[in-house]
Amino acid sequence: NTDTAMPGDVVTLKGFRFPRITTVNSIKVDEVDVLPDIPIITGSEGDFQVELKLPILDPGYAILEVLVGKDKASVVVEVVW
Repeated sequence: NTDTAMPGDVVTLKGFRFPRITTVNSIKVDEVDVLPDIPIITGSEGDFQVELKLPILDPGYAILEVLVGKDKASVVVEVVW
């Protein structure tokens, strides 16, 4: 199931099962850094939630990738115009 968004949209990213009480190292959409300036730290269950602005990308499919400590996860998003 692919989520759909337009460039400039603000989307909510929820992460689960990451290392507990750990800083989110990076959030990228097709290698474009979208990590907010404010540090994001996972909770006691390894979860987090953050609002992100989708960068300007060509229409099509993009990989949203999160790195927390040494753990990495990704999801495909569809960029539409």
